[in-house]
Amino acid sequence: MRRALELILATGCVAACVTPSIAGRFSAVLAGEAGPDDSVPFHGIAVLAYDFDPWIAAGQPSIVLDTDTLRLGLTEMRLGDRWRLGIEAAGEALIAGLLTDHYVEGEAQPERGFFASYIEARGRIKRLADGGGWAELSLTGRRWLFDRTDETDPALVLPPEAWVLMPRVHLGWWRLADDAGWRERQRLFPRLRGFALGIDLGLDLRSAARDWGSTGARDRNAAATVIPLVRQWARLGVPLGERLRIEVEQRAGYGVDEDDLTRARIGGMNPYVVAVPGAPWAAWLSERFVGGRVALPLRLFGDVELAPTAAAVWLRDVDRRDADAMGLVWGAGATVDARFGPWQVDLRGGVCPSLDGPSWSAYFGVGWGG
Repeated sequence: MRRALELILATGCVAACVTPSIAGRFSAVLAGEAGPDDSVPFHGIAVLAYDFDPWIAAGQPSIVLDTDTLRLGLTEMRLGDRWRLGIEAAGEALIAGLLTDHYVEGEAQPERGFFASYIEARGRIKRLADGGGWAELSLTGRRWLFDRTDETDPALVLPPEAWVLMPRVHLGWWRLADDAGWRERQRLFPRLRGFALGIDLGLDLRSAARDWGSTGARDRNAAATVIPLVRQWARLGVPLGERLRIEVEQRAGYGVDEDDLTRARIGGMNPYVVAVPGAPWAAWLSERFVGGRVALPLRLFGDVELAPTAAAVWLRDVDRRDADAMGLVWGAGATVDARFGPWQVDLRGGVCPSLDGPSWSAYFGVGWGG
């Protein structure tokens, strides 16, 4: 782990030397998600971000510390009216992909968790089209690092510390109305009005691969060195009156030979997962899934909205036993989205009947930007 921390700190020092001293905007978020699990009852989120004023070719420099992840970027550099370039460097220490937590049927298995870290660099080029469409090509190089926690089973085989090349093609069409949630980092849950959809096509090309995970029963982490994957998403927001609208979010994925390093995180009510209210954060990891969330935001007063919400996901290997059978998980709850000038307050809670025993989740977040 010392190697991971040294690499991340070195990345930050280099960026500090080359980033221009110019004006910009500061954002901060403090949030957390809790549940009934005695082993992992709470996960925290802390975000500190600074977005500088436009710099080279009107590009947007930024520095973001998101809990355990430091990300440095210079994005949306303009080459004429339709072409955009971006470069980024990032490092995540110890809890990448939340691999410290391992759930089966909603119950934590700390002996199957481990520390995961990485450092990466990414370049991207985007072509804008008429009517809100775009096509983007990105290329990421990543180095994985792993270590055991105090609770990791000594017999558990860790993934190989491989180099990974990750080419991606992103295609999309964006007709969503502007919202502060797309521009201000303290607002983690943008309000939807309009329609957008996209698809991501990619490969993970690893320098090494081996069977890893727990011993004994059939495991599901036998990734190859070439891993094709597809991710698809859609968002819709339609007004139903002056105070009420309906929001729908849909996500799907299909991968071949994926392992828990790349599978989608499913469960919880935070912005980093495929949402299932009431389930633990990343209760399921799956490479083949389709799911959706529906909400009915109602403006109560001022800029405060209350929304009943429900979500369901149909996914492969619900019990994490490398079974090809598909299963359905779902949950329901409510959210409060309150905006007071530069301040943001989010309250979210729900229950998940798909899990045995009590399963609830509660999310609270407060943010500020200016």
